[in-house]
Amino acid sequence: MSDDEQIEDLLDQYEEAIEQGEQPDILLLCGQQPELADRLQKRIDALAKIDGMFASPESVVAQGNDGETLGLKGELTDLKFHAKGGLGAVYRAHETKVNRQVAVKFIHRNLARKVESRSRFELEAEVTGRLDHPGVVPLYGIGESDNGRMFYYMRFIEGETLDDAIRRFHQNRSTHGSFAEQSVEFRRLLTSFVSACRTIAYAHNRGIVHRDIKPGNIMLGKYGETLVVDWGLAMPVNRDQRFVSSGEVSLRPKSSGTSAPTSASGLGTAAYMSPEQASELAAAPASDIYSLGASLYKILTGVPSISGDQPTNKIKEQITTGDIIPPSKRLSSVPPALDAICQHAMAFHPRDRYATASDLAEDIERYLADSDVSVYQEPWRSKLLRMVRKHQLAAQAALAGVLAVLLVSLGAAIWLGNLASAESDAKRSAEQHQADAEAAEGLADEIRKNNLQMSATFLADSIAHQVDQHWRIMESARSSPTLIKLVMALNQSPENAATQEDLQRWLSECKEYRDVFKSQNAIWVLFGEHGQMLARVPRNRIIGNSYSHRDYFHGYGKDLAEEDPELEGVSLDELTPHQFLLEKLADHEKLHSAHISDVFQSTGTNTLQVTFSVPIWDQPVEELEKRAVGLFAISLQIQNLPLPENAMLVQLRRDQISNEPGLIVSHHELSPRTEDNLPPRIDDQVIETANRVTARRLQELRRIGANVSSEASSFLPEFIDPVLISTGQASDPCYAALEPVLVRTRPEQISDIGWVVIVKEPEQIARVKN
Repeated sequence: MSDDEQIEDLLDQYEEAIEQGEQPDILLLCGQQPELADRLQKRIDALAKIDGMFASPESVVAQGNDGETLGLKGELTDLKFHAKGGLGAVYRAHETKVNRQVAVKFIHRNLARKVESRSRFELEAEVTGRLDHPGVVPLYGIGESDNGRMFYYMRFIEGETLDDAIRRFHQNRSTHGSFAEQSVEFRRLLTSFVSACRTIAYAHNRGIVHRDIKPGNIMLGKYGETLVVDWGLAMPVNRDQRFVSSGEVSLRPKSSGTSAPTSASGLGTAAYMSPEQASELAAAPASDIYSLGASLYKILTGVPSISGDQPTNKIKEQITTGDIIPPSKRLSSVPPALDAICQHAMAFHPRDRYATASDLAEDIERYLADSDVSVYQEPWRSKLLRMVRKHQLAAQAALAGVLAVLLVSLGAAIWLGNLASAESDAKRSAEQHQADAEAAEGLADEIRKNNLQMSATFLADSIAHQVDQHWRIMESARSSPTLIKLVMALNQSPENAATQEDLQRWLSECKEYRDVFKSQNAIWVLFGEHGQMLARVPRNRIIGNSYSHRDYFHGYGKDLAEEDPELEGVSLDELTPHQFLLEKLADHEKLHSAHISDVFQSTGTNTLQVTFSVPIWDQPVEELEKRAVGLFAISLQIQNLPLPENAMLVQLRRDQISNEPGLIVSHHELSPRTEDNLPPRIDDQVIETANRVTARRLQELRRIGANVSSEASSFLPEFIDPVLISTGQASDPCYAALEPVLVRTRPEQISDIGWVVIVKEPEQIARVKN
């Protein structure tokens, strides 16, 4: 580290100490490098002269919300450091005009002159002031100190954070060695959590997403108040019908203009981020619900769902892969109903979580009332015990009657049992040997079936993950201001050679840096707003051609020709990126628009290709008003998707090669296609089974967001491999299992990509069976 870099680091440490009301010694701060002390002191003195950067905010004049109209002013004195956040520091102060204690939040000194940070601070103040709810701290006024530091002041909360209360509860739990499910302290934590959910539900109904919910941002007052604080990352979003129907008016902050932090998708506290937030996709109400679930996770276990003692990129990677240990696996005494509630709130796909924060709150309230919760099927024994708890007198009377009947029945049973015992023993001994042999054979057969079903499920999930990874790579890259600027410039002047070269260079560097599937030899392409190819890696003479007719561009589900009735009179040149797909999506789903094309034949290699694509927006994805100005696409040979030798990949929907369903698009024996060598297909019976299973999986996702269960997986008892038959090889009937490839991280219109995997029993096992 150079001396200049060390000076900057020391300045940060000095500022942090000043924020906490300390006056650090320069020599002690420099430690083993005292030679830097003079230079550091000069930098501090220079900054102080320029803008009063390190002046103590001992007295400031605060202007109320209606200061210009009413001339309302009040002096804030006796400032004492209280706490520090990412955007500002909070001081406790005395407002002399009304003789009360208040909390004053100043923007950090090093952020005071940064336009984006000031915009975020203004947005936080406005959102805090306009959310009129008992769970949001009342704002008293805003202002700016003499040295240019923005601040706002509000009610001072006497109390502690939910994080502090959780830590104390679990310390006591460790001491006493039990979970204390029915303890007053635990129920108080859950009650406070319900209040936080209600506050967030109100914000969502106003069209505001918090984006940094965690136990440390939930304050517990001395008299039972629960308040959600730190709205510095809050942002306005489009409301769908669920939130419009609440009757609340949308909150559209004046300070959320172009300078506001709308592009800060990846900000927040990593350990409590949703998968989409960790992937730097647009936040939505579902993201807050995930963060509420992560906060509930800490209430239940005493630790975050993901350890914060690791690099942020590692935490985000763990979140985006859904690698979360269930609460009950972390702490075995977690009540099953609360375990189910927490996992449902933290479901990987936004669609699979609670629809609203109110729904989450209501399930916790049902649990506290000893009633059924919506996401947990309680065993009958537990349900019976709960009924006994709620109706003790009736249960005691019924139990006495049952015991009397049991005593009489027991006596009769003993007498009759003795008579039958001798006869049954002889018969049982003769039948036991036969039953044991049949049971062993049946168990072995069941294990084989289950193994196949598990293999099919695992392989389908693996392919779905690869599909989603391709989309996420492009979604992450498309937000580049350089990319957006170059694409928009070429839309205006497509023949500009210098801009073309700049865009080609950008795409080459992007592929080199971001392509994590290099072995698949994928082609990366950029298109303009009406389908013109703008750049391609590897480079090719087809750059400049129009591909607006391609399915991967417009998202209809198949390629289109100029006179096709599906166009309804619109010219191909007028089509825009994902035009047909976006028409199918709800407003909140359009942020996650991504498409995988129908399988098509490469004109150069005769191989089967597939193309992944996402729109390039003219503004960050979370902006309310935006349009698609281009398309980012990755094309690869579908045969390059890795499959084991006993598996195949099938396209269920009708293809563009012969307009029939069931095309086998990947198989270790599949040769390049020619006019005389069409790929084989699975038979109609297997297609019917695959469509039925796909419909059932989608129904499961819509209903409860559950993972695929082995009970619902489809088993094929006598499958014959069409590819082996087409190549003249023997293919005896064998066990097989199929599973649809569903990208569960996406809306339903996108998640079903029309593929299914079939896994056969390995030949050596099949031979043993036969």
